[in-house]
Amino acid sequence: MIIHVKVEDLSNKTYESSEAVRVDGIPVSQRVYDFAMALRKAMPGVKFGSPDGSLGAGSRAWGELWVYYPGHEYCLGYIGHGDYSITESNTVYAVYSRKVANRKINLRHKQHHILQSANMDRAIKNAKRVLLPYTNQEIANQSITTFAASLREVVSEAENEAIAYIRKCSDDEIMIRELRHLIALGVKFVTPEFQAAATQFLTSEAEAREKKTRLQGAYFVRMYERPNGTHVDILTFSRTIREVSCWNDKHQQPVEQTTLQLENLPKDIELKIATLSMMDVGTYVPLVGLKASTTSFWIEREVA
Repeated sequence: MIIHVKVEDLSNKTYESSEAVRVDGIPVSQRVYDFAMALRKAMPGVKFGSPDGSLGAGSRAWGELWVYYPGHEYCLGYIGHGDYSITESNTVYAVYSRKVANRKINLRHKQHHILQSANMDRAIKNAKRVLLPYTNQEIANQSITTFAASLREVVSEAENEAIAYIRKCSDDEIMIRELRHLIALGVKFVTPEFQAAATQFLTSEAEAREKKTRLQGAYFVRMYERPNGTHVDILTFSRTIREVSCWNDKHQQPVEQTTLQLENLPKDIELKIATLSMMDVGTYVPLVGLKASTTSFWIEREVA
């Protein structure tokens, strides 16, 4: 199972430790320190951190460090030095990455996604090769099922509301009276209850149909800072995104990708992002979109 760790979830507290060797405020073993410093030289700008209570908790020095670039949403992976063997003891330098898939090791073991080497120079080369920033598609995939489920729920609620009006007329006496009248005349509803329910049903059914046809797909929007200002990556998905679930292929490909500067963002997208920015992460607003994170959003596309 691949572990996806958001940069914002990394702990930035100062850890209590008698160890003098630290990396970005985190006490580590000398081997991990040397590994981290060599990696920072090979990959300028990387920083290191560790989620609270996961890796090395309770030890005097941490044996693993998550690797990330400031301003990125997800960590690139983690590095470590220790015993990563499954059967026999073997102390090595390790690089964990979602890009690694060791077919000789079962997927349930974390070693499935780890490259191991007794030589630090080799480990640095491994790290440069597999510790890669998440693509926009990969970031979108982390929240695509949540967004698709929200779209389906809105339509489902509208359809259920429409059906509920007909269920109100399930009383035998009402149905018999209507059937007798239909047999005799075949045209007009004589019970106010049935007439009202039928009218409301048609209205609700039309609203549900309108919501289905109005959705033309979605934009996955990711915002990030660059020296020349704020940039926006936009991935355009077709209306079939509504069918994505955890039971089918969630890695749906966008039909178009583009990058704009913030001031060139289309007004309709800008207004919807402004609305979602006021919400908590994970909040879905019908006909607007989903706030996937503090810097990424799903925006519904509508008929012009």
